[in-house]
Amino acid sequence: MKSIQRLLSAALMIAPAAAMASLHPLHLVEIDASICVLHYLSNVTGLQVMEHAQFYKNKPKNLERIAAERVWRYLVVDHYSGAIFCHYVLGAESGANLVEAFIQFCTPRKFVGSDGAVETDPFHGVPFNAYVDQGSANTGAQFKSLARRIGMTVTAHAPGNASEHDARHVKTLHQRRGRGGSGHLADARQGQHHRA
Repeated sequence: MKSIQRLLSAALMIAPAAAMASLHPLHLVEIDASICVLHYLSNVTGLQVMEHAQFYKNKPKNLERIAAERVWRYLVVDHYSGAIFCHYVLGAESGANLVEAFIQFCTPRKFVGSDGAVETDPFHGVPFNAYVDQGSANTGAQFKSLARRIGMTVTAHAPGNASEHDARHVKTLHQRRGRGGSGHLADARQGQHHRA
């Protein structure tokens, strides 16, 4: 009987996940970095495949040798539309690489369309909010300073419970908007647009 009571108590303590909602494109973007485990970019020989026989847990020196040549992928995902921006950098997950990837995301990009005409990628601009993990690059001074200067709120999710935190964060943003649309996020964004 006591074991059943313990299980019920534990089940009641689990916070339910709630679906998030964004108000418009660039209302909330999620930013994450991941390391490429299949390739590295050698200054001498170019793009190389990381062969399993050469790069595995029993040969850590091989990984150390190419540490500066590892390729990192930064993804920026618009929560509203699901649009994805991808930027590759060399080296490590660092504040400098995060800022570089973020600036590349914000900047209008040109591409050649299927009809041969030069077009501008519609997925760019400064988001109102960014959602990141708690890595040191994401919560460090470089990215926080950039965010403050452009009027963007950065939120790092709680370890292991991103969905619950997501829901609370978006609910807070909706509540601010519900007060006449003049929460500090809206004020910051309006000021930024007037300066642009």
